[in-house]
Amino acid sequence: CTSIGYTNLTTNTTTPGQWTGYTNTAWATTTNWCGGAVPSSTTDVTIPAVTNLPINSATANVKNLTISPSATFTNTGTTNVYGDFTSSGPTNYIDRGTTVFMGSTAQTLTNVDSLNNVTINNTAGVSLATLTYVKGNLNLTTGTLASGGKLTVDIYTGSITGAGSGSISGNITVQKIIWSDKWHYISSPLSGRTVADWNNSVTIKFAANANLYLYDETVPNTNKDVGWNAITTTATAIQDMRGYALYFPRWIYRTIVSMTGTYNHAQTYSNTGLTNTISGVAASDGWNLVGNPYPCAIDWDAASGWTKTGVNNAIYFWNQKTGVFATYIAGAGTNGGTRYIPSMQGFYVVVNTAGGTGTLAMNNSVRTTAANPDVWRVASEDKTIKLKIANPNYVDETIVRFKEDASENFDAQFDAYKITNGGSAPSLSTALANTNYSINSLPHTLTNKIIPLITAVETSGTYNINADITGFSSFDSVLLEDRLLNVFQNLKTTPSYNADLVKADTATRFFLHYKKEKVNSVVTSNDKNTSANSSLSIYAFKQSITVNFNDANIAEANVAVFDAIGHKVLELKNANAASGKIEMSLSDSKTGVYIVKVESILGVKTEKVYIAP
Repeated sequence: CTSIGYTNLTTNTTTPGQWTGYTNTAWATTTNWCGGAVPSSTTDVTIPAVTNLPINSATANVKNLTISPSATFTNTGTTNVYGDFTSSGPTNYIDRGTTVFMGSTAQTLTNVDSLNNVTINNTAGVSLATLTYVKGNLNLTTGTLASGGKLTVDIYTGSITGAGSGSISGNITVQKIIWSDKWHYISSPLSGRTVADWNNSVTIKFAANANLYLYDETVPNTNKDVGWNAITTTATAIQDMRGYALYFPRWIYRTIVSMTGTYNHAQTYSNTGLTNTISGVAASDGWNLVGNPYPCAIDWDAASGWTKTGVNNAIYFWNQKTGVFATYIAGAGTNGGTRYIPSMQGFYVVVNTAGGTGTLAMNNSVRTTAANPDVWRVASEDKTIKLKIANPNYVDETIVRFKEDASENFDAQFDAYKITNGGSAPSLSTALANTNYSINSLPHTLTNKIIPLITAVETSGTYNINADITGFSSFDSVLLEDRLLNVFQNLKTTPSYNADLVKADTATRFFLHYKKEKVNSVVTSNDKNTSANSSLSIYAFKQSITVNFNDANIAEANVAVFDAIGHKVLELKNANAASGKIEMSLSDSKTGVYIVKVESILGVKTEKVYIAP
């Protein structure tokens, strides 16, 4: 078969398995091959440099595969290789699919620089002759992959999956992109490593400038944040299954962290040293920073593989990219927290017995290839209220749900504590019995409950509280109460509420009202079709405020004006409204936003106005 002239394509069989590209680029087209036959598992295949180069979008089978100089082979499907794989250069095999090595004799890869998904399924083994980079999932079904120190696996875009009984001999390198600067909770995906490994990617500093810490729960203190101990030398061993806090350099938003060592595919992990040290404040005790020890994600809700003894069912992550803590428990998560714990991720668990101990252990059954989905809960029949508090730069979340097996007390299997966010991020939680919750599960049988909402902000200003409500019937009522302004808002019909909050204000201002029954409409400033809203209007011009009444039956009204931080600056009791309007002057007030609250026989309306010079 002559690849240049494409002659005797269907009769010349002297070179079967040679690609000609006579018809097009499709691997499965017979006229693209010498001899007119698509290769099988016993066919040696050669890809020369011709005009139409092959693309496999389904399944390709080859024995020995050779890609010539200036030629390429693009794989978007599955290529099964039964012999050796030799490329003339690192970019000649363009892999966007899966490559399976499944021969019965030893196989060798040479100059195959980059692979996507890879499966090793050869009891005789597979060897790497040159550097090879796996950017997808590496599946060790059976046999040994002899790395020769030449294998790199990207555990940001891929992983080493937990399935199969295969193995890897020799050193491997795993690498992961860490996005964003400042503090991250990390762990090691390889056993037997030291801090020197991390020092190759991020310079580890010591003494007054220390940037790598471990958390010691056994230090008793009413403040949970006490207990961080700085690492003092790069020779320090990185403990399996332990989380560490590492500060990544400011203004460098993309760091590739690499670690090199041996990998044991059958390894299991156990941490029996989890503690709860009594400090006098239960919410500060029992926090243990652990870590994912595998070069892949793990599933906190996996059906098997976990041992969770003496620990609550909630997990807590610090997300530096968003500046808030994420939480997950029993199908619900806040701030992006899910059941999937990424590779190299450190996270908190809580030992639930005062002065007691706990154990966390895992094996390959907890491993998964699932990426972290951008969802905050899995499908559920629970009645769920997800509340967000947001300013232009940050968002924090809390969840209240009504669950069949929950109680009004803290449930280790269904409830999660609230960790107050640091920095400039606001924090939102619910509070019951002196406990602040990020996820608060209450009995499904409750018919009436008032739940305090706790807001904590580091910057005074206007914040938005927004509700995402699912699972409730039309006869259930969910109201937000603002006791500062004496406002009730139906969150099912009007889920967004703006409020001016003050830094360091510890007063409980907001309450969530739940009733499992149909309730009468509440006339509020945010229900668009109420009588108060349709019968009066509020506006300001320069330093004057005017309330216009469109209902002749309104003889008088109470009017109050609040500044942006909630201080009352003007109040009129039983003001005469017979003329159809009430006028007020704020000539002595500063320029800015004010809140006007009007109470009349029709109800209550509040409105924001702007006072200018």
